[in-house]
Amino acid sequence: MNQAAGETAQWPEGKRYALHHAIIAGDTAYGSWRDGGLTLLDVQDRTQPKLISHRNWSPPFGGGTHTALPLPGSGSAGGA
Repeated sequence: MNQAAGETAQWPEGKRYALHHAIIAGDTAYGSWRDGGLTLLDVQDRTQPKLISHRNWSPPFGGGTHTALPLPGSGSAGGA
């Protein structure tokens, strides 16, 4: 969200939607978005990331996705 450009939040009040941090492994960035779930991005071209996948399990489960962690050699990731 770009508040300086006049964008406003479109999510429910009381939820936190902010990138905690991203971990890059190879050409994939694994990002955790607090109450917004987990996002995988193709960052082969670092200037033009492309969405691979996004999953949000809140609701029905609580949010608070803190760390997206690629699992080496498995082709998958875990979230905490």
